[in-house]
Amino acid sequence: MEFKFFYHFGKYVLMLKGMFTKPENMRMYWKEFMQQCNDIGVGSTGIVFIISLFMGA
Repeated sequence: MEFKFFYHFGKYVLMLKGMFTKPENMRMYWKEFMQQCNDIGVGSTGIVFIISLFMGA
């Protein structure tokens, strides 16, 4: 039972290490990041409009 904890904890630590290391191709990550920001921003305008309409009423 204890070994399972250490196994999962080790996997978690390796995941954190992978999150904070520099990506291999920064341009691709930056391009994808900007695409996601654009999708989220444009995709949320409808719901923001509806909420603003009801808040103003």
